[in-house]
Amino acid sequence: MDMQLVLDILAQPTTVMTVGGLFSIALLFLIARRVRKGNLKKKLKELEIRYNNVRSIPLPFKLNKAVALARVNAEVASMTEKAKVSFEAVQNELKQIANLLAETEDAILMGKLKVAKLTIGDISGMIERTTLSVEDLEKKLDGVLEEETQQRSKITDLKDQFRSLKGDYSEKSASLSLCIETLVQRMAEIEKRFSMFE
Repeated sequence: MDMQLVLDILAQPTTVMTVGGLFSIALLFLIARRVRKGNLKKKLKELEIRYNNVRSIPLPFKLNKAVALARVNAEVASMTEKAKVSFEAVQNELKQIANLLAETEDAILMGKLKVAKLTIGDISGMIERTTLSVEDLEKKLDGVLEEETQQRSKITDLKDQFRSLKGDYSEKSASLSLCIETLVQRMAEIEKRFSMFE
């Protein structure tokens, strides 16, 4: 009789509709969760692209050139020290973002969608701040390196003039025998200064 009672309850239209409704709600919940998960993955991929764009800016190269220039130019030294501090701060921010990106991906894979959503918002703000810092630092370094490029151009012109004068000296060395020691000494000093700049 107990089995007959269960079959009678299941055969009632209200029971069938209730079970169907619960099944539909569960199905909608699973679909909504899958859509949310897909949207979070998409947002995470966009953040990774933005992160990689920021990372691809050649700050280490530019900073190394500025440091090399600072050895020769005292005016650039203080700016280079500030740039080093900014560079370290940017590198730390980028490491934090990389860690958060990895943690967010793990959270999405483990189904912790609420945590992932909150972390994605944090990462987005961090990337925006870091992008501004990187762009600011890049502008400062570009300004220093532009000055260095102009100096390098002037020095190249001076080197060409020096080579020309040295060639003239070689041609006229017999007539310049009285001051040859002084000329040789001065040429050595000039060559030393050129090599210091490089």
